[in-house]
Amino acid sequence: MVGSSSIVMDNNSVNIKSPNINLNGTTISIKGTTNSIEGKNNTISGTNSITGGPTTIDKGKIKLN
Repeated sequence: MVGSSSIVMDNNSVNIKSPNINLNGTTISIKGTTNSIEGKNNTISGTNSITGGPTTIDKGKIKLN
């Protein structure tokens, strides 16, 4: 990591701050009580599933091509 990148770890949380974060692997898991992806341009590609539920998608915030 370069520039203003940092990783901060304590007993309760891990914070990664970087201009570019790439997660590459066969299986990548994000598990938690509350998970969010925030940004101007986020892309999820490939074969994906959302399980569990309930799942809410706010009207006006999704584009179907």
